Amino acid sequence: RGTRVGSIVLVCDRRAQGARLRQYMGIILIVLVLSIGIRIAVVMRLTRMVTDPLAYLAGVAREISERRDYSVRAERETGGEIGQLIDAFNEMVARIDRHDRARQAAEDGLRRSEERYALAARGSNDGLWDYDATAGRVYLSPRLNAILGEREAEQWVSILDLFGRIHPEDRDRVRVEFAAYSQSNAEAFDVEFRMRHHNEAWVWMQGRSTVVRGEGGRVVRTAGSLSDITRRKT
Repeated sequence: RGTRVGSIVLVCDRRAQGARLRQYMGIILIVLVLSIGIRIAVVMRLTRMVTDPLAYLAGVAREISERRDYSVRAERETGGEIGQLIDAFNEMVARIDRHDRARQAAEDGLRRSEERYALAARGSNDGLWDYDATAGRVYLSPRLNAILGEREAEQWVSILDLFGRIHPEDRDRVRVEFAAYSQSNAEAFDVEFRMRHHNEAWVWMQGRSTVVRGEGGRVVRTAGSLSDITRRKT
């Protein structure tokens, strides 16, 4: 049996341990808060890197639409995919600009052509006509209506109405000659025939015309003039 010679007393200061534990927990909490804050800041920064350029492009597009000025371009301030997006946007606007300029030039050319046509129609003693085979529309100038004894503003529904005015003895000949012309490479068509006046009299007309051909050589438009040559023929 052993002999007790003394005793050991262990003393633990729990207050000091609690203080250190609280200190460690505070450090961990601070690290967590800082980590979350940094993550939120990074996410917001990345989001703005995407949304800000999109908002900028939307503003430029709105400016172009409101001013109808296709010379405006977005400024490229960054590289990468955002820079490529801005380049693609500017290229799209440039194409729209080229298309719009071409359209305006075509419209200006058409307007000048129509003005010249109207001026020629007013200054010519001949009656002018135009037949759009694709749309099925026929136009007679006021002078041609006057030659036929109709009101200057008379509207013609079909080319058949005009063709039906041709004298029965001349109608087949005109049809055959025009068909042959349409299938040839001749630039102009010239024919003489009689047409019925509004007062039922027959007037001699000299018709000149030309055609516009589409795919396969099909005639899509015909235009020309009709002159009253009754005095020369009688």
